[in-house]
Parts: sequence; C-alpha cells; structure tokens
Amino acid sequence: MSFSSTIPAIAFFFSYAYSPAKKRIAAGSYDGRVAVYEPAQQTPIWVASKSEWHPAEVYALAWSPDGSALASCGMGRTIKVWNTDGYLFQEWEAHSDTVIVDLAWSPDGRYLASVGSDGMVRVWAMGTNHEHEPISTYDHDCYVASVAWSPDGRQLASGNSLGDIVLSDPQTGVKLKAYIGSLATEPDNLEMNEINALAWSPNGMHLACSQTSVGGNIGIIQIFSIQQDTSIVYNSGCGWLPQRLTWANGHTVMAADMDGCIHQLRCSSDELVLEAEQRHCASIGEGMCFFNEETYITTFPA
Repeated sequence: MSFSSTIPAIAFFFSYAYSPAKKRIAAGSYDGRVAVYEPAQQTPIWVASKSEWHPAEVYALAWSPDGSALASCGMGRTIKVWNTDGYLFQEWEAHSDTVIVDLAWSPDGRYLASVGSDGMVRVWAMGTNHEHEPISTYDHDCYVASVAWSPDGRQLASGNSLGDIVLSDPQTGVKLKAYIGSLATEPDNLEMNEINALAWSPNGMHLACSQTSVGGNIGIIQIFSIQQDTSIVYNSGCGWLPQRLTWANGHTVMAADMDGCIHQLRCSSDELVLEAEQRHCASIGEGMCFFNEETYITTFPA
C-alpha cells in the first residue's frame, strides 16, 4: 500500500475527490467552500469565490472522467459544476430537501447521478444543453446516502438509510434488483445503519458496500456477486468502522475507517481476508481521499 504526502488545508475539510486524468484533488469544507490542489502542494490551485460557496458542509465532490468538470453538493438543494480553472459554469436546484448527499459521474462522462435526504436518485444529462431536468428518477422513500455507477454505465447502485441497496436503470429509473436490509440479519442479527459507501469492482461483477451498526460500534463490509446473488461479509468487530471504499484491483478492496486507518482486504469466492493495515491520520474527519486508479490515499489535516 502506498500513500501520498499530507497537504495542509485552508479549512476543516469534509469531502474529497481525486482526478486521475488531471492529477488534482478537490476538497469541500464545513463552511461550504470548494478548493482544488495538486498533490503534495500546500497552496490550492483555486478556491471558489465566497459568493459561490454552498450554504454549509460540502457533502460530496465528483470529477468527470476526463477531469474537465468538478461537481459539488451538500447542504442546500443545489448542485454546482466547476471547470478546471474554478469557473462555476452550471448550477441548479436538484433536490427538494435540504441535503444532497452524494454524486457520481457515469463512466462516459455524459451523465451525473445525485442522491439526497429527499429519498430520490436522479440522473442528469450533462453538457452545453443541460436542461436541469432529470432524465430518470428512483424514489427510495427514505434518506439516500450513496450512489455508484457500474463500469459499463448500465446500472446505478444506490444505498439508503435502512440498509437497502437498489440497482436501477439510469436511463429509465426502473428498479433492476434490490438487496433489502442487506446487512440487517447477518452476521449475528446485527441492526445496521445506512449504506455509507458503495464501490463496483473493475469488471462490474461485484459490488462492495460498507455499514456501521446502530450504536456505531461495529463495522461491516459486504461484497455482492451481481450475477450469482451471493455475498460474503467481513465483520470488523469493535475494531474499526469503514467509511470509504475502493477496489485496488479485481480482488482487493481498500477501506478507510473513522480512526484514520486504511485496511486492505482480499476478496475470494467465499471470504474476505484482512491482509494489511496502516494508520494514516488521526481521524477520518481530518480527511481521507482514495486515489482510485492508483490505490493511493491522502489526508488533509485541519
């Protein structure tokens, strides 16, 4: 496992995203600002003008696949899209409730998916003729915390506050498959909280998710086999609480926990095995960002 250098931040940052195409890191703060860094540089390339900040916390950031656009969301109903120079060129009211929780670009960069506290999954056609109307919607009827596109762009996974995962058609919003209360009964009849992270394997055959138990003392990672409808579970016990996930390759999952430790798990046909751990920062609140395609991680201290 390899790690980048630590970067001082301009504020107490809340969310992060890395662009493999442009080798840049975006950071969103608790006070609503958005900034972009080059790795290992202490001064940001640009910081959003105060008049263009979100009202409060920036919950999620997402780079387009080619790195030409950065989408941001958080408190408030608005999605903002910035170019590489920090120019805000798109902004629209995307959800009806007060928080937009997560964002994800389609693999081809043509669409942006958003989820929020209003329970909605919405897919937006991006580009110069963007009409600010979703091309499809799916309603979870409860808070939705995470969203992720399959590598081929044909399925959209979203996870809600009840522990349900829904696979939907991003073009129509039709539900294709659901894992209802996916971790509520195993292992040991645990009562689980929301799906806080989702990550597809590079070949699209598996979907990883993470949750913490009600009470917040047990963390679980589960890997679903999409075709076989089977799954394997890793229970951290009281050791660590996974918050962010990525696949380093087709059989290795990287998980970041709330205590600032990175865990590397090997995925086989019938089990998840913890292979390595490395402490990286004081807490997840200080910031942690997966460099998805290079399996690097960086931190931003307050």
